[in-house]
Amino acid sequence: MTSLQVNDLTVRLGGREVLHAVDVAADHGELLAVVGPSGCGKTTLLRTIAGLVRAQSGEIRLGTRMVATHGLHLRPERRGIGWVPQDATLFPHLTVAQNIAFGAPRGARGRLRRGRADDPEIARLLSLVGLDGLADRMPSQLSGGQAQRVSLARALAARPTLVLLDEPFAALDPLLRHELREAVPRWLRTEGATAVLVTHDQEEALSLADRVAVLRGGRVLQQDAPEVVFGRPASAWVAGFVGDAVFLEATWHDSVVETAVGRIPAHWAERSPLEDSAAPAVGAAVRAMVRPEQVTLTPDAQGGATVRRVRFTGHSALVEVALDNGTLLRARVASPALTPVGSRVRPEIEGDALAYAAGGETLAAEGPGPA
Repeated sequence: MTSLQVNDLTVRLGGREVLHAVDVAADHGELLAVVGPSGCGKTTLLRTIAGLVRAQSGEIRLGTRMVATHGLHLRPERRGIGWVPQDATLFPHLTVAQNIAFGAPRGARGRLRRGRADDPEIARLLSLVGLDGLADRMPSQLSGGQAQRVSLARALAARPTLVLLDEPFAALDPLLRHELREAVPRWLRTEGATAVLVTHDQEEALSLADRVAVLRGGRVLQQDAPEVVFGRPASAWVAGFVGDAVFLEATWHDSVVETAVGRIPAHWAERSPLEDSAAPAVGAAVRAMVRPEQVTLTPDAQGGATVRRVRFTGHSALVEVALDNGTLLRARVASPALTPVGSRVRPEIEGDALAYAAGGETLAAEGPGPA
């Protein structure tokens, strides 16, 4: 396996710019998650890395090997990339062993294609993905989760330089999705595989990846470790996309913001390529962001806020409160029984806020286009 480096990649399809000056990278053995809303260009990025789409400018490097740059477009079959599609796409007339053998290096394919269930490499891959004893089964005899495991084993049989995963868990039921989310990164690490996962699921990206690239409108807004993307999002839009966010109109006072809830310690966090990232002057209007987990609610008849809605989510509840001045807040609480609708509470903020440009977007509908 090897590393991936994508630099200044621009792709136009049908006269429309789908990717603009995209930079992403994954070191040897890393899992990079590319996350974004529908139509942001993430699947086009995956297809361009695979060689299925030709870029207008920029470069793609696999390890020390340049596979795409000005005047060079290496064919997909020469890039040595494994592909795991969303729907597994197994050959229905081949057994599990034969499907895996199809992905084997050309020199070994003649031997493996005969579907020998006792072939040591097929047995090793089946054991890796937890399908021991299923080599002779047909795809019609597999569950959705088993089919995706075979698809991954087939991709790994090619001993690829890179594994690309195109929303591989999207079509599975929640239990299987959770199971494979836990298992796939472990299998990739066992093989020492470098991988790129495309997903629209923020939780999936944050929980599985070594680094996360957030894509919007064909641009990478942030690429960082998952904890940085969630804890220090580069823009208000990223903050709202990767997790539940509470935004407050605020006034900037160096390391403090003045809000309807009071003064909160704050850090200037704006790093978006679409906004001015310079810290504002003292007294400037900004947008302060906290997570619902930071909002505490204390029952208090004189607390200055009223509970408007309680939405139970399983282990916790999301409580919406309205301050007396009309400002709305959301708090995540462990005991919703303490905050019934209509009760008076005193909201407070724990920890620091992040401050962003006052005019920046939080979430917006994306225009139609390739995913």
